[in-house]
Amino acid sequence: MTMDGNVLVLSGTVDEHTLAALRGMLTGLASTGRPVVVDLGDVDYLPSAGIGVLAEARTAALEQGGTFTLVAPEGKPAQRVLEITGFPHVTSRQHSPGAGDGPGSAAG
Repeated sequence: MTMDGNVLVLSGTVDEHTLAALRGMLTGLASTGRPVVVDLGDVDYLPSAGIGVLAEARTAALEQGGTFTLVAPEGKPAQRVLEITGFPHVTSRQHSPGAGDGPGSAAG
């Protein structure tokens, strides 16, 4: 889990070992009222507990007047999970409001 500009980039497995840290990071980001962008392109495994943490963060961000965008490129494991669950997401950072100046963003 790293920050790339204003984008939280996740990689590897989201599981019981990483959920607490992810929840803490997302809670902090969501509480600012600023756009929250989470890049799931390098996530290999996203269980239902991970979806729950993302849903909590989305709700918190929206309640603070911010936005919450998940980026999950086509064909990646996380994209398939989000598609199945119906969780709102985009497939490219170029379509992410507030994605900042990181690589692949529309800003700059």
